[in-house]
Amino acid sequence: TSWIEFRKALPTASHIIIAGGGPAGVETAGELGEYLNGRKGGWFGSSSPKVSITVATAGSKILPALRPTIAAKAEEYLAAVGVIVIKNARVKSVMPIAAGTDSALTSETTVTLDNGKTLEADLYIPATGTTPNTEFIHESLLAADGRITTNPTTLRVDEAGPRVYTIGDVANYSPPTIHHILEAVPVLCTNLKRDLLHVFDGNGIGERRNNSAGDRTFKTGLRKSQLVPIGKSKGVGAAMGWTLPSYAVWAIKGRIIGFGCWGRCGVGGIGLRNRDFGVIG
Repeated sequence: TSWIEFRKALPTASHIIIAGGGPAGVETAGELGEYLNGRKGGWFGSSSPKVSITVATAGSKILPALRPTIAAKAEEYLAAVGVIVIKNARVKSVMPIAAGTDSALTSETTVTLDNGKTLEADLYIPATGTTPNTEFIHESLLAADGRITTNPTTLRVDEAGPRVYTIGDVANYSPPTIHHILEAVPVLCTNLKRDLLHVFDGNGIGERRNNSAGDRTFKTGLRKSQLVPIGKSKGVGAAMGWTLPSYAVWAIKGRIIGFGCWGRCGVGGIGLRNRDFGVIG
């Protein structure tokens, strides 16, 4: 399989490029960095990395959902495992075009950034985020980022007609994070139940939609929560706005993931795109 081929290619790789400075890109870079280079100052680390690993991000910092001080600490941990971060540089093109996918997972790749710089990679890993599975949705219902335009408080798709709702990564009512999905479930279920009961009672849905006094409303939490392990023992993150120490990130999340686990857990690849549906109608 392509995953077995990827693992076989790692020991001979000298240049790895990861596109994306979000959690997926940073976690992948940290795992590969410690696996291939060791950690600087550790038993198996060295001051000169064996493998060049580069993270390219379009943003001014990695981990855009977290505070700059946390992002800076993450970059420090990455540097300790031989990872270089290039900021303000979006991947413009790759050659071959299929690089980073199952058909060309281990192909040597030329990566061109929008700042004009060209990089060569033995392995190229796209980790630029999720792509919502909304190809079957009419374009009039989609926002600019391809997600479904959703009422941010009731989770209804107002332009689609009665009793259409969205939840999850396909909806644009909040950033696509798991805790926002969990918070949205009771809101959606309550409003769905009220709409259906109103129909069964023989009342018009139009009347019901014009009277939203009883709707349960969703509010996006402003306090950020995100945990990002970096290698075997380090990590950064925040919970409800509070900065978490590295050992806490490891204890909560880092100790149950890792490069050694990928083979046993049957993970099929790196940088895979989420194909979540999340449409209820």
